[in-house]
Amino acid sequence: MSRHTSVLTHPLPYSVTVDGVCVPIRTDYQTGILFGELAKDDTLDNLSRMKLGLWLYCGDDLPAVDPHRLFAAILAFYRGDAADSAGTEQPTVSKNLPAGGVFDFVWDGDQIYGAFLQVYRIDLTECTLHWWKFLALLTALPPDCAFMRTAALRCMDLSEVKDEELRRKLRRAKAMVRIRHSHKSKKETEESLWQTDR
Repeated sequence: MSRHTSVLTHPLPYSVTVDGVCVPIRTDYQTGILFGELAKDDTLDNLSRMKLGLWLYCGDDLPAVDPHRLFAAILAFYRGDAADSAGTEQPTVSKNLPAGGVFDFVWDGDQIYGAFLQVYRIDLTECTLHWWKFLALLTALPPDCAFMRTAALRCMDLSEVKDEELRRKLRRAKAMVRIRHSHKSKKETEESLWQTDR
C-alpha cells in the first residue's frame, strides 16, 4: 500500500476538486475500508460500484459535476494521492483498488484493531480517524505485532526455504492464516453500506 502524498507535507484533505468545484467528502477510515470492499464484490458491475462509492463518500446530495470525474477524484483520495484529485480519468473500482493477498481489512479486522490499541493506544471503535492517518499508522506498525507477522507469513516465498520439514510447517501455517473471502450479494453489500452510521 504505497501512498504518493505524505501527511507531513500536505494538509489532510476533506474534499476533492472536480472541474473547479470543491466537493466535501467523508474522510474517516471506516468509509475507506467500505470503499475498498466494493472492489471485492464480484456481484456488482462497474456502474453499481461507482454509484455506491459516490454515495459512500458524498451521501445522497451529489453535486452537479461529472460523476466519472468525481469518482476518479475520490479514487485518488482513497489512494492517498492529492496531486490527482482533479479526476481526469474514468477508472473502474475492480481494476484500480489494491488487490488482496497480504491483508484484508475485514478478515484481519480484529488483529488490526488489536495492533492499533497495543501500539498506539488508539481504540478504533471509539475514534474518528482520517483515512490518510489510518494508512500512515497501519504501514508503520512494528513487524513483531500479530497482524504484521500474519501479513509477513502470507507473502513468504516458500520456494526459498530449503529445509523440507520447515517448508511443510510454514505451508501449514500459511494455510491457517489464508484470507477467505465470503462474497456477499449485491443486496447484502448495499444493506451493509446503508447500515453505516452516517
